[in-house]
Amino acid sequence: MREPDLRPLSPNWIPPQLLAREKELGRLLDSWNSKEQENLWIWGRSGLGKTLTVKVFKERIEAEGGSVFIIELERIGLKNSIRKWAIDHLEKLRADDYLADPIIRVIERDCKDRKFALFFDNIDYLGKLIKRDLSPLLHTLYEHFTNAGYNFSISLITSRDYEQRKKILTPSVLSRLWPQSQVFPPYNKGEIEIILDQRLRFVFGEDYKKRVDKSALEALSDYIYREGSDIRIALDVARKVVKDTGAFKFEAVNEAIYRFDVLVWMEWINELSQTQKLLLNAIAHLTSQRLKESGIDEREWEQNPRISWHEVREAYKKLCNKKGITPLPDPSVRYNLSQLELKDWVETRILPRNHPDNYMKRRGLFVRLTNPCDKILEAFNELERRRSF
Repeated sequence: MREPDLRPLSPNWIPPQLLAREKELGRLLDSWNSKEQENLWIWGRSGLGKTLTVKVFKERIEAEGGSVFIIELERIGLKNSIRKWAIDHLEKLRADDYLADPIIRVIERDCKDRKFALFFDNIDYLGKLIKRDLSPLLHTLYEHFTNAGYNFSISLITSRDYEQRKKILTPSVLSRLWPQSQVFPPYNKGEIEIILDQRLRFVFGEDYKKRVDKSALEALSDYIYREGSDIRIALDVARKVVKDTGAFKFEAVNEAIYRFDVLVWMEWINELSQTQKLLLNAIAHLTSQRLKESGIDEREWEQNPRISWHEVREAYKKLCNKKGITPLPDPSVRYNLSQLELKDWVETRILPRNHPDNYMKRRGLFVRLTNPCDKILEAFNELERRRSF
């Protein structure tokens, strides 16, 4: 049997046939073939095929002699991302360049028939600087190529929904581009399965039937669907299983899913401060106790019970004493609780004494865990085992 080819399990691999995104690709092609191209606001959560669909579109158009440009924005900032893109396109940078200059030179040099489509990918990396930095750039590009008589489109790829365009872009850019919505909805379970199946067939070739379990495909597809349909996670898990075992079997996939899940939660927890970790640990343990007492299934995390702040504070102090740490004063602890709420770990609410969730029977602050209690505790247990908490 030949060695598996892991390249098809990379997020950057472009399949010969795009699956589950034919409708979205069709809209890009229709726009290209129309008399006046659409500027699109391409949005949806991460891992739903937005960038891949645009790359497939680019391949198809360029195979026919057309011109498509994708500027991938990175954490290095807008200016450095554009400089990197220009260098990749063999364009010499000049000391007096404005942001738009290298883009204009590349497009004017490489564009055929004065027609092109331009995409800015990952604009979310710019954060609050989208309005300040990206909007003037879009304005300049639009004005330049309109005045030069080009048939073109400028589209933005983002995880922010269509309504947020009004908050992110300046009115002058909105009035010129007037981007139309192109949403990428979450994959359903069947779509995830056919995407994985396609890639694994390229990984194993003629050995596919011997090395791939249908039950393993179903298990991973079901997990990814429940966790938000991020296909990149599916590819990460599949790549690890194939690399470690040389096959794609049910037992190995189940083990990889568990390990991956725990690692992800560990990474998220490690982004918290020490006080926030202690608070979260205390809240999770108290939540688990109340779930067991009430008989609520821990997997039904949306029904996590509220915990009184008094109990959380006492549990936090006990954890500090156990670890030999001096507890912070109450105002500092409350501040860290507010930070956990901002990061969507918990929600807080002051309940009146007659509220059905107020088991203390006196007005006070209550805390509810907004994430799966069992997964948080598993991650903390692994951190304890590694002596990282």
